[in-house]
Amino acid sequence: MKGISTVIATILMLMITIALAGTAYLYFQGVFTSQTAVVLDLSGADCTGDPITISVSNHGTTNATTVTVSATAPDGTSAGAACTISNLAPTTTSSCSINRDAGKPSGVYSASITANNARPVRGPVTCTTAGV
Repeated sequence: MKGISTVIATILMLMITIALAGTAYLYFQGVFTSQTAVVLDLSGADCTGDPITISVSNHGTTNATTVTVSATAPDGTSAGAACTISNLAPTTTSSCSINRDAGKPSGVYSASITANNARPVRGPVTCTTAGV
């Protein structure tokens, strides 16, 4: 019975080992980079009156230079002008308010938080009254 030579078997094993090590390196590089860069979180939201006040936390290790916060009304239109937070330092929380346009209905709004070098964050905000 014939098989592959020990030299070819050794080369194949080395190639498989190098490929697995490269895959593991690329995977762990992405996992740790995403956790140490800017990591945003919608830490709170309030909409008991006209403005929507949204609190944003940075759980990463890098400053978020400009964080943009916007909201979409239940009818799919913009709730009002977006607000920005400048220089959100790591492990800190800050908030900004979006003044709802007149006539915007009560209901569940969708908040959107974006910043450079960060994954966008979305979350619900319940407004109990209509915009004035």
